[in-house]
Amino acid sequence: MVGADGMHSKVRELSGIEFRGASYAQSFLLADVRLTGGVLRDQVILYFSPSGLAVVAPLADGVHRIVASVDEVPESPSLGDVQSLMDRRGPQHQAARVESLLWGSRFRVHHRLAETYKAGRILLAGDAAHVHSPAGGQGMNTGIQDALLVWMNRC
Repeated sequence: MVGADGMHSKVRELSGIEFRGASYAQSFLLADVRLTGGVLRDQVILYFSPSGLAVVAPLADGVHRIVASVDEVPESPSLGDVQSLMDRRGPQHQAARVESLLWGSRFRVHHRLAETYKAGRILLAGDAAHVHSPAGGQGMNTGIQDALLVWMNRC
């Protein structure tokens, strides 16, 4: 059996494999929004301010993704939460206005590693075996490598 059922893996839990590590204290706001004002429509931009960093990335159909580290952010940020963040960290020459919030979320970065990837006929892969910061694609790359190892071992 391959347990590729995520960070909260039932396969790993039921097999008794420990999942050591911790969460970083910092939380992150992640939101897809429709913006007007002084935002670029064709380039990712990092805004640096005394209150912290904000990344604003254009997506399809005039939508922008906002990512920012925030000491404490609600589990489901509101339009007001995102607007407040953009007021503090966004463009200063012409303010960005959040017209609509398509969805928003808080996430925390974890670093965890299964005690072992294999127990008997059980093999862990992906986030069931290890979780990392999404920055740099480490989790995705190791998950792809896990899938290749499963295929090569025909487990």
